[in-house]
Amino acid sequence: WLYFASDYLDLDIVNPVSGEVVWRLAPESMASANPFLIICFVPLLNLLFSRLAAKGVHVRPTTKITAGFLLTAGACLIHAIAGWMATNPDGSITKVSVGWQLLAYVSLTLAEVLISVTGLE
Repeated sequence: WLYFASDYLDLDIVNPVSGEVVWRLAPESMASANPFLIICFVPLLNLLFSRLAAKGVHVRPTTKITAGFLLTAGACLIHAIAGWMATNPDGSITKVSVGWQLLAYVSLTLAEVLISVTGLE
């Protein structure tokens, strides 16, 4: 993911008014999204599943784990699409938005929470 960020992502933060680059993200800083998202998603998913259980909808652990595996595959698909969009027909690279990797991290972190927390239950 680090090499993808450095080669394929536009890591410049641009001032929308002036168009100047005001800050450049380091490629390795994208990895900090994962722990932040874990802290956000664990309580949200616990709240979701407890509310579903209160309404009589019990989600089995195997269903949560399967959803986690599908989300993991989704993260790979997101990266594949971003890489395809960044590669021009002549083989040159046009950098894509950092949002692609952020979206992949969201998918992967949701998968991680569904798989690992369910395994600890």
